[in-house]
Amino acid sequence: MKRSSILIILLLILGFTSCKKRGDEKVMPKPDGVALENFYKNQRINNAQNFTIDAADGGTITGNKGTIITIPPNAFALNGTPVTGNVEITLLEIYDRASMFINNMPTTGVRPNGDEETLQSAGELFIEAKQGNNILILIEPINIKSAFDPNADINNLQPIQLFKAEGDINEPGKWQEVDENADGINDFAEPMLGHNGSGAAAVYYAFDTQELGWTNLDRWFSYNGQLTTLYVDVPDGYDETNCEVFILYEGEPTALARLDVYDTNQEMFTEHFGKLPVGINIHVLMTTMIDGELYYSLKESVTTVPNHIETMPDPQPTTQQDLLAIVQNLP
Repeated sequence: MKRSSILIILLLILGFTSCKKRGDEKVMPKPDGVALENFYKNQRINNAQNFTIDAADGGTITGNKGTIITIPPNAFALNGTPVTGNVEITLLEIYDRASMFINNMPTTGVRPNGDEETLQSAGELFIEAKQGNNILILIEPINIKSAFDPNADINNLQPIQLFKAEGDINEPGKWQEVDENADGINDFAEPMLGHNGSGAAAVYYAFDTQELGWTNLDRWFSYNGQLTTLYVDVPDGYDETNCEVFILYEGEPTALARLDVYDTNQEMFTEHFGKLPVGINIHVLMTTMIDGELYYSLKESVTTVPNHIETMPDPQPTTQQDLLAIVQNLP
């Protein structure tokens, strides 16, 4: 056989073998950042409740989770002019860790100096008033009573601070302290003692506001010990464009942080402020979407150490219902 014919046969064999190997290679699914972003946006829209009141009469609306909003007559305006007729009220109530997670509404507050720290929340609310496609403003204050706070001390009632976030239901900002009347004093909600559905004593918070949008009832997460940086190393192929990373605090059922900074040099997630107390236990949760399916990765009850780096395992498929149960049942 001629040397050229042998060479052609060898090349054909090699080509066949290489094609077979390529065909046998496992094709890794690609995470979809756009689908993940839309997933969280749709959660907030789908979980919102809608009510209709007459602008001239005002009225009271009660959310599914217990929020009570009392609206006086002629409280709404468009371009400074009071409106008449029906007004559509949108209400989103977020009172527990699972709701904070599934709506992607972390309890991260911004200090006056720009530092970002975690808040302990007694409720996050979104309220919007519309007439047709027009967003209305308040020209009279409305009164809001929160749902009962299961973590409040009924023997030591303390006011709770009010925080606001800019943006609509699709693009919420970060929580900032509120001073509605610009008197230099931050606004607070007053604790009130009532009785829950079972007749037991319980605490709720009441306040007046003339600003719609996002409101949060919070306390700063105070800690006087050593602080450390935290980095989360996600699997190859994941970054800030296609996944989210959350920190949940053990023993804190209403605190949630989202790691919104991605260090491109180290290829790891970290916090904007970049500091966590040393020696506390946290849960690290990563979420993504692959082929329209929800995936997650979880490191549970991790004790923070100086210069902490947490490495996440590959995400696994799950359902929304199962993941909500996992988040809610974390210690």
